[in-house]
Amino acid sequence: MASAIARYEMQPMNCRLLADTAAQRSFVEKELSRLLRLPIIRKEKLSVYSFGDKSSVEKTFNVVKIRLESKDDPNSYLEIEALETEKISASHIPPPNIDISIYNKHLKGLKLADTINNDTDVSVLIGADNYYDVMTGRIKRINRKLVAAQSLYEWCLIDVSGFPNKNSSDSSVMKVVVEEDVSKQLETFWQLENLGI
Repeated sequence: MASAIARYEMQPMNCRLLADTAAQRSFVEKELSRLLRLPIIRKEKLSVYSFGDKSSVEKTFNVVKIRLESKDDPNSYLEIEALETEKISASHIPPPNIDISIYNKHLKGLKLADTINNDTDVSVLIGADNYYDVMTGRIKRINRKLVAAQSLYEWCLIDVSGFPNKNSSDSSVMKVVVEEDVSKQLETFWQLENLGI
């Protein structure tokens, strides 16, 4: 997880990000989008499957443009398109529950992207569509269960032993399938074909 500044025009707002390659698309909570007055670029119709469902529910989402910048360096930023959603997660996603003072020697020189005492909710989900623009691919293995991964917003701690909490009954899964209107695609194709393109 990372903390960043979400911005549109001159209005900044602190937010927490969750980067997840299992999510095909990036999402932003509607409340953050409204507070920043993010511009709606277009609408997209998606098929949303809930865990265990065999059929989908079609939903229409607003697609907004948002700028996410580093808390410490406004020149380190990414502008993305994200789908507006009511909530990123119904359950609270806390930062890793670890005593980082134990690992000070291993973390020396690494600036963390999220503070351990930051307990605000995640308001932006970075999906596979933007994941590799956010994560650099550099990692530093602290031990078998703890890894630091470098991002555009500094270093993120990934604690595989403490998340999800073994005593917790919360577990979240989401699958989104993008289904485009095939007839519109065919119409565009034939128009281009008739023009000789």
